[in-house]
Amino acid sequence: MIKPLTGVFSAVLLGGMLASTQAASFVVGVWDFDTFDSDAATGTLFTTDGTGQLAAVGNGSFEFGSPAGSSGSGPDNSALHLLAPAGSEAGSQIGADFGLSTLGFQDIQITFDFRHPPLSDLPIRFEYSIDDGNFWTEAALYSPRDDGSWANSNLINLGFEFGAANNSNLRFRVVGDMSSALGTDTVLLELDGVTVTGQPSAVPEPTAVVMGVGLVLLAAGRCFVRR
Repeated sequence: MIKPLTGVFSAVLLGGMLASTQAASFVVGVWDFDTFDSDAATGTLFTTDGTGQLAAVGNGSFEFGSPAGSSGSGPDNSALHLLAPAGSEAGSQIGADFGLSTLGFQDIQITFDFRHPPLSDLPIRFEYSIDDGNFWTEAALYSPRDDGSWANSNLINLGFEFGAANNSNLRFRVVGDMSSALGTDTVLLELDGVTVTGQPSAVPEPTAVVMGVGLVLLAAGRCFVRR
């Protein structure tokens, strides 16, 4: 008799069928940089959904400005500008480092808008880290657009990355290395509409995982004894 083992496999099969019906994505976090004052020169680094944080990479800093051409809209729309200070040397790293909890979500997707100002020749890399910044993986490389226009809704698919799901602090960043020194403060990159989505996922407690494995082994053992 193998009924105990069959029951375990039936539960797994049913769980897989239920998961396959969850095609719709849910918002995990959004940085839209907007404040409700109809002034593009002001903005916020806080997420409008989810729990996240944002910090400058290297010796750059943030300011806010016009997002005209990005996917955002409305009188309160603002964009994040990455400012490199005068005196920055060639090879200096400039970027924005995002962190967000994805607990309860899997199949993580990230979209964002970006713009290189006409005078910027800074290629940017999109990198992510599943271990709180100890190791970074490059997911995409973007070259400057010759016309200085916005490139909207760029998609980074982390659905294949098991560690991006149910992560208490998934990190990702857009970063570039300057090709030349700067004589004046210069905006090298603009960002807008940074959005993280995913599909609901159970977050098992450690004890539940151990118990679940134990039950499977117990069922398999009973099957082996009864054969």
